[in-house]
Amino acid sequence: MLRRLGNKFKEPIYKDDLKYVLLYGFIAFILVSVICGIIDGIIHCIFDINGTSFTIAIFFIPPMIAKRVRRAFFNYHILYSIYVILLSILAIYIYNVVEMHCTIYYLVREINIFPKGYYWEFFKLNYNPRYILWLYKPFDYDVIFWSFLKVVFYVFSMITAFRITKSH
Repeated sequence: MLRRLGNKFKEPIYKDDLKYVLLYGFIAFILVSVICGIIDGIIHCIFDINGTSFTIAIFFIPPMIAKRVRRAFFNYHILYSIYVILLSILAIYIYNVVEMHCTIYYLVREINIFPKGYYWEFFKLNYNPRYILWLYKPFDYDVIFWSFLKVVFYVFSMITAFRITKSH
């Protein structure tokens, strides 16, 4: 099995395919993560619906990036699928940061819930990936269970994105 995987890395990468894969993947990464983050921030603040962020992050962002990258190449290479997985992880992080910023912006502007200094500390805290993945309470069993469940769904989503990219 490892020998077959090593042979897949030895296949040639065509420059035209690589150029379009990098370009389309980056554009999809930026657009999908920022637009979905803004939409989820609006849904969360205006309609007060919780739970949409996990659903959008898992079932929408990685397949959208994978479909966009799949359209960009003619000859498949395994590095394209790895690129999609890395972009999906970064897109979910940027998505969570944008969604958190929209929520904080709404709370500060509309409700005036935070004092000025506290807002900056709260905003800096939420740029830490450890806090976005909800892994900051290591001894709370409920949080450990839900974090483990999220990791399982993230892995499932990345496998789906890998298969979408591979099925050209």
